[in-house]
Amino acid sequence: MISNPFWPHRQRRGVTLVEVVAASTLMASLLVGILLAYGRHQQQLRSADKQLQALAITDQLLESWGEGAQLIPLNQTGIVAKSERGWLWRTSALKRHYLGETAFDVVRLEVFGAPVASRRTKPLTAVDVLVGTPDIIDR
Repeated sequence: MISNPFWPHRQRRGVTLVEVVAASTLMASLLVGILLAYGRHQQQLRSADKQLQALAITDQLLESWGEGAQLIPLNQTGIVAKSERGWLWRTSALKRHYLGETAFDVVRLEVFGAPVASRRTKPLTAVDVLVGTPDIIDR
């Protein structure tokens, strides 16, 4: 080590202010990154929970419509019964298929979490169901 006659050599016992500021900046950056990742993780958990609830509601709706001779309501919207959040469902007829003389409709069932702002709101779940029409239709 080269000695400087203008700066007396003394033993270093602590850290400089620059080192403290650098360490604080590094720790703050790490803390911000961790908090942002944690917030995103919580958001993903809430979204996954909503999708699981919507899937269970979809299953319940299809099960209730499948019991007996009740048909799936076409091109209708409704509120899910026994739901705390005000879940909504919507059906729409997509396409008609024929197998011999029997006609089948492809019906899309969509489930939304409340509130639904517009027609363009993305559903949490969507299921396409093949439904036989009640009568034989001539083409």
